[in-house]
Amino acid sequence: MGGVGGRDRLDGGFNVTAGKIDFYILDEFNYYQWYYDKPYKAYIEARGVSGEYSFSFTPPGYTAYYIIFYNPHAYTSTASVNFKAFHSYWVGYGLTQCAIHETGHFICLSHPHDYFDWEHKYSYNTSWLWDFSATPMGYATQNYRFDKLDSDAVHRGRTLSVLNATYGLLNYVKSKMTSYGFGIVPPIVYSNINASLRSSALAVRDFSTFDSLDNYKTGVGNSLDAYKYALTANSTLFSSLLRLTNRIQDANGKPLINAKVMVTYPNGTVRTLYSNSSGYFTVTNAPWGNFTYTIYWQGTKVSGAVTSLENANITRTIPVSVYSLSFIFKDSAGAPLYASPTEITLTAPNGTRLRLTSFIINQAQNGTWAVSSIIWQNNNVVPPELFMSINSNAVWSINCRVYSIDFTESFKDSRGVALYISPSSFKLICPNGTTTFALSVGSYYLQNGTYRWKSVVWRGIDVVPSPSPTFDPTGGSPTVKCRVYPLTVYVKDYLTLAVSGADVGIYLPDGTLLTSGRSGGGGEIAFSQLPISDYKVEVTFLGLKTIAALSLTSDKTMEIRILLSIPMLVIICIVAGISIGGTLYLKKRK
Repeated sequence: MGGVGGRDRLDGGFNVTAGKIDFYILDEFNYYQWYYDKPYKAYIEARGVSGEYSFSFTPPGYTAYYIIFYNPHAYTSTASVNFKAFHSYWVGYGLTQCAIHETGHFICLSHPHDYFDWEHKYSYNTSWLWDFSATPMGYATQNYRFDKLDSDAVHRGRTLSVLNATYGLLNYVKSKMTSYGFGIVPPIVYSNINASLRSSALAVRDFSTFDSLDNYKTGVGNSLDAYKYALTANSTLFSSLLRLTNRIQDANGKPLINAKVMVTYPNGTVRTLYSNSSGYFTVTNAPWGNFTYTIYWQGTKVSGAVTSLENANITRTIPVSVYSLSFIFKDSAGAPLYASPTEITLTAPNGTRLRLTSFIINQAQNGTWAVSSIIWQNNNVVPPELFMSINSNAVWSINCRVYSIDFTESFKDSRGVALYISPSSFKLICPNGTTTFALSVGSYYLQNGTYRWKSVVWRGIDVVPSPSPTFDPTGGSPTVKCRVYPLTVYVKDYLTLAVSGADVGIYLPDGTLLTSGRSGGGGEIAFSQLPISDYKVEVTFLGLKTIAALSLTSDKTMEIRILLSIPMLVIICIVAGISIGGTLYLKKRK
């Protein structure tokens, strides 16, 4: 690599005797662009050259130009080149001077003005050693001899080269601290950065003034110290990265699985992690500084912002607001249900609907829960507007719309008087349309909703009203006026005289005697409660029977006339006596 300048044509060529090379001619700006892998513009660019190659180059202006032979790894590890060049006319800088200049580069001598860092724009106060320096390594001198200045330039070049590497490494450390998000510089890194900067300052001081030229050799040592401290700062930075292991657990010490953790780094960067099957999440390669952890589970925030100063590897436990929630189901009066519901439906604080057949939630989110259904005996018995907010382990006692109903006093006759004996059984049509089995009179749990009387069997007859009435258990124990009616029977003779002492029997259609009694002084007998039916009424008096048919569908009074009664017997006897007496009298008169 070498520098040329001028306005006249440069002709040359070379022969690649082994391998391949790339060949470029660049101005100074584009050389540095090319060197640092940035976009560049070449005056001549030939890639993969093998064998002979010739060129002709006329510089567009007076500046420094670079002839570059480059052997990329993609071609081969070695290449051999024979190069020759000549110019048409040089002004003030002959080919011999150029050859000596380039030979100086070959033995690692630098320009007096080199080691201004074009990439990072570092300045080492070297402008005073510019082109007028008395050395063939400058651009505007005709001195052909290498002397003390060039010897010093070797030390100076080494110093500045090492300092360039030092500042590049320190910049790398800084960039990594930024990219990792350090909020605090680890003390060991901080001390090595400061030591590197101090040694760099000493190295620059050793060649930055006219009276310090003899200190160039010392500057090399200081620059090497600076680089050594920078290397240590770099290595300790990476060894200072932390491993932060956290275990998320609920209020009962159980791990919280698949929790979403928003980790805010010291520089404000936010990273999302998830807890594993044991409740752990780990932040690896963590910088020093304040971290904030915000934890979500099943869409609900279950922890506040947990802030911690991290400056060492740790394993810690983070408790969150996740609790156990169990359920107890009771009737409307607060007594435990004799059988558990088959299913309940809940809405969690995050809006998720859950159907449960087991009535304990081992891990429940904090917040407001709502119950939308409780299925008991195939019916929804949930109370209206059922909500509960939990912020600790909780047992939720729910009074369902299930009612304890006592049917002991429910059955009345048509006049509202309690039946003198209870029905043998009854049936109900439930709100869901199903019919109960035959129930005996007693207490039962009923769901909310409208029930209809299906049957009431009393004295062997279904006496349920028609149409069948309904009731709602929320109103307490119901009453039903059954088709049980009073019947009053008047026994009279054909003279419409009341007959007392007559035996009256009430028979069912199949001939079964349902009830019986004896007429009173007015000839009447009252039967207070008879079930709806067709009856046979049998009246017996003085051994004579009179039978009448009766269809009882309401409160009723009936009159039965018999052929023979006591008054009629008296009348008959009187009539008979008169008849006999008259006959005797007539006989005597004869």
